[in-house]
Amino acid sequence: MPLSIFDLSRGGCFVNSSLEQEPGVTFTMKIDLPRVGWVTLRAETLYARAGYGFAVRFIDVDEATAARLEQGLEDLFDRVL
Repeated sequence: MPLSIFDLSRGGCFVNSSLEQEPGVTFTMKIDLPRVGWVTLRAETLYARAGYGFAVRFIDVDEATAARLEQGLEDLFDRVL
């Protein structure tokens, strides 16, 4: 299902969602990053904020995926400046 994310970093992000999510749940996320394309990551919920969403950390990220995520973050950062 499509999600809105905020505060994307190398370590995780915040998922804007009205769905309740328990801490410790793992799932796969696919994030479409500019100039990088789709990056597939395993995520684990850390905590939830009722009515807002939940925070996740990325787990078991291989080097190739980490490099693509880093490039996507750099591109996003360059767009802001």
